[in-house]
Amino acid sequence: MHMLTHMSLSQRSPLQIVRTAVAVVSLGFGAAMLQACSEPDPTTQCLDDGNVWVLVEFDDGVQGGCATEFADGFEALNSAGFTAAISDDGFLNTIDGEPSTAGDEDWWAYAHSDPDLTAWEFYEVGGNQSEPVAGSIEGWRLMHSFDAEDTSPRVSPADLVAGE
Repeated sequence: MHMLTHMSLSQRSPLQIVRTAVAVVSLGFGAAMLQACSEPDPTTQCLDDGNVWVLVEFDDGVQGGCATEFADGFEALNSAGFTAAISDDGFLNTIDGEPSTAGDEDWWAYAHSDPDLTAWEFYEVGGNQSEPVAGSIEGWRLMHSFDAEDTSPRVSPADLVAGE
């Protein structure tokens, strides 16, 4: 017959205490790693749920959100948690108050992901006329020149779905 005995910490050797502590810590890290590996990143989860991921590139960084309503680009922006200020003639003036002071050539470039989610395609229409597709990515980038050549967000759709 095998009996389990319960020893207090004072009855254990220092080596036993260290081994127990290492085992407990290792179990904690292992569980955290399993949880982190099993949870998809927010972009992938959004797309898998049949929604639209919206990326906004400001001067000081990039933010994203999941749009569950996306009849057009402006609705997608708002649904993803951004606040869009739109002029009476349908132009996007600011996103979340940016630019705070608009320059003469400030504007928001607008793109969407290609069907393979690998690259950006420039929209030929404005946010009020676009028709985002479930499982796609929308991208907005604040520009400061009408002569800018590269207007796509710097983060590619492929990087977003890879969790980068």
